Amino acid sequence: MIRSETKDNPVIVPVFFGNADHDPDIVSSLVEKIGSHQIEKCFGAILVGIPLAYRKRGERQLKLFLDLTGCRCPIIDYRRMIGEFASASAVAAVLATMFKKTGKIPESLSGTTDGSLVEKEVWVLGFGKFVTAMKIT
Repeated sequence: MIRSETKDNPVIVPVFFGNADHDPDIVSSLVEKIGSHQIEKCFGAILVGIPLAYRKRGERQLKLFLDLTGCRCPIIDYRRMIGEFASASAVAAVLATMFKKTGKIPESLSGTTDGSLVEKEVWVLGFGKFVTAMKIT
């Protein structure tokens, strides 16, 4: 867990890391680790990253995640927004932290006028060969 100096700053918590080649039920493993009851209650937004080389696989994984969880929060495909480069996930973590710190997601990204993150978490999920999750609280 990465903690800031003051209690008012967001905290980044790594939650899940798995290799899809070694776990055919990787998405179910992710949902089990998060706890499906937490998703509707806690998720304010998801920044999702799917590397171009694994786009089809990752899109199937994301669809399965959404089907299993019923999550209806804004989904932001950050790689399509910021590009395909090695540290794109780090940039996504910074964006997610900024969203949490300001308490909202810009309407242009959330697709809704109510992008409020009050009492909600921002999650950064990675799909493809590796499935990852971190939350920003």
